[in-house]
Amino acid sequence: MHLFKHDLLEDNLALRRKILAAKIIIVLLFITLLLSPLGNQKTMKPKFVNYIARLKIEDEIVYDHERINRLAQITEDKQIKAVILHINSPGGTIGGSEAYYRVLKKIAATKPLIIVMNEVAASGGYLIALAGERIYALETTYTGSIGVRTEAIEVTELAAKLGIKLHSFKTSELKAAPNPFEKVSQRVAENVQYNLEEGQRFFVKLVQENRKLTSTQLAKATNGSVFMGSQALRLGLIDEIGDEETALQFLKTTHKLDYNTLDYQIEVPKHEIEQLLRRFKSKITSLLSTKSQIMATR
Repeated sequence: MHLFKHDLLEDNLALRRKILAAKIIIVLLFITLLLSPLGNQKTMKPKFVNYIARLKIEDEIVYDHERINRLAQITEDKQIKAVILHINSPGGTIGGSEAYYRVLKKIAATKPLIIVMNEVAASGGYLIALAGERIYALETTYTGSIGVRTEAIEVTELAAKLGIKLHSFKTSELKAAPNPFEKVSQRVAENVQYNLEEGQRFFVKLVQENRKLTSTQLAKATNGSVFMGSQALRLGLIDEIGDEETALQFLKTTHKLDYNTLDYQIEVPKHEIEQLLRRFKSKITSLLSTKSQIMATR
């Protein structure tokens, strides 16, 4: 009996030692995790202090609060000594383009902002490029398309064939017009055209303020035409034919900045399906609304 109790006591002590050892291991693992890059976000930062940020704005430009906020953070980031912005966009909404232009101008007020155009930087894509201190493009880059357009579909005849009638009650003929279920009146058409011309005046003003063109250059550059990089250079819409290497050399010689270049992500990660739904929604909304767009012909 005594031998049995002794063995039971030994087993109990051994179990306690194992539990204590396991607890010590867990605590050590937890401390290691806290001190590791996964547990401490600060260690994820680059070890060198200063760098040149590489940004990319691609595809259709629409207002995106999260992306614009990410851009705004650059103005406060002391590690970022300059920004190279790659643009590959045919344009987008006039409101979205203006919002990007404004935040990019704030960046340019705090550090050098250099624009590098890729395949296309037209219309709204060109508008946001105007925020840069210097604009580079390839000889074959499509740019320009300085103008404003909008689209509105009309389904009155189709609706009549299907026996669909819409009764719209509003305080003015111009309210929520054009409407797909109503004929476009002359007054509505004139109002839409007036708004487009207001947008065009705004666009042309930005071109003149940032590019300092002659009256002849301005007239040729702002007639809605799409230009290749070589033509854009002759019109004064860009500063030089070049790419990122050219931009880095400019920063080195003009601003004495010679740092590593790192990608700066402004796109908030989203699931692929969510991205597709968002783009589809944007396309449908632009077709059914009278939102002014500045888009290059594609």
